[in-house]
Amino acid sequence: MRYLTGGSGPVLVLLHGLMGYSFSWRHNLEALAQSLTVIAPDLPGMGYSSRVANPEAGLAPASQSLRTFLKRIGLSSGALLASSHGGAVALDALGASSSAFRLENLILVSPTNAWSRNGELTARTLATPVGRAIFRPLSRCMGPLHGYLMGRLYGNERLISPGTVEGYTYPIGIPGTLDYLFARVQNWREELQQVAAGLASFPQVPVLVMWGGRDSAVDPASAEILARQFPGAELAILPEAGHIPYEEVPKEFNRIVLDFMLRNGGRKL
Repeated sequence: MRYLTGGSGPVLVLLHGLMGYSFSWRHNLEALAQSLTVIAPDLPGMGYSSRVANPEAGLAPASQSLRTFLKRIGLSSGALLASSHGGAVALDALGASSSAFRLENLILVSPTNAWSRNGELTARTLATPVGRAIFRPLSRCMGPLHGYLMGRLYGNERLISPGTVEGYTYPIGIPGTLDYLFARVQNWREELQQVAAGLASFPQVPVLVMWGGRDSAVDPASAEILARQFPGAELAILPEAGHIPYEEVPKEFNRIVLDFMLRNGGRKL
């Protein structure tokens, strides 16, 4: 697994969403590293981490990869910030009964969850042989297609910074990437329901739930429902932002994250 790291202070691991990678945090790393030790991995099959033939299907392999990564870099405790599909990976990986990593703080940014049905049809389609057969030829036009998809993730697509589409598009062309996409969406709804059921025994730590009010990928109406699963959780809605507020309104995003982290302390590396 390829990862970026820097800074000093309490440890914060940044976990990207589906088809993202550490590039997702390009507007945040420098600001957060002024006060925190930041660690931003590329999950297997994404960004510039390794690909293998016939990756295992479902959420569990990604969750195990996260646990293994934390162990291999010698990190036994710290805080985690996870976005979109990365949020589901984090919740599955760091449940009370499944992880040796001691979670200190958790920040969830519009995480994929069982209370949002957005994107479910797409996930189910890509999980079928017919859906995969249709999508593979489309991926050859990923540049223009990705530009359109990125626009839908923003509350205001005029805020997409130069180089964003290109930065996301290139790693998708690395052979094997689409196989990981197809593998991750297998059993999508069922696995999200399992994650939701496990929240009752999730470690009781300070939790911040962040959401863009114009998110079209994961329903903002699910934000309050999810936040209620964590006693005392804070909820921050960025009303003008879409699904990836860390890119769209990075200054406000960084301010909220740093405030939460510094109020709640955390272990220094």
